[in-house]
Amino acid sequence: MFITKLQLQAGKHVATNEIRPALASIHFDGKTATATDSYRMIQIINNSEEVIPEAPVLLKGKETAKVKFPKALTAGEGLPVADGVINAIDASYNVKSIAPSSEYPDFQTLLKSQYTAIDTPESITFSVNARFLRDLLETMEKVNKFSKVSITVQDAVKGIVLVAEGEKETIKAVLMPLNK
Repeated sequence: MFITKLQLQAGKHVATNEIRPALASIHFDGKTATATDSYRMIQIINNSEEVIPEAPVLLKGKETAKVKFPKALTAGEGLPVADGVINAIDASYNVKSIAPSSEYPDFQTLLKSQYTAIDTPESITFSVNARFLRDLLETMEKVNKFSKVSITVQDAVKGIVLVAEGEKETIKAVLMPLNK
């Protein structure tokens, strides 16, 4: 399976401590890279018809940040990932997590519940962590020519859903509200 440069950036959104190793990792199946630190979640999907999901692995977020992506590869092209190693032209990076993928949070259920838009005339006000929002948006702005991101807000408890769609990749993210 192959991981794209944009999918590697999911590593920016993992937990920074190793208390829960699954949250310090990217859940990657060849098509989709998902990362969460329990406050935010990002999913970066390779939209290529040729890419088929495989058995998921966890890639250590800190290790993926060290990978040097060759400039010769264009958006949507990727580096091979096999047995927890990302093979770049200059080096191989051991990124396999020790945690089994079964320990990863159930992000599919979270996305389904968060992504159902509800039309309501009331306005909703709540606080989010600006740095987390900025980090998500910086990753998402690269997916399409106009840096277009759709934002859906259901209520002050479920947070906000962000979606950026491009020709090569789609990014879906959830940012939870802060407690008052």
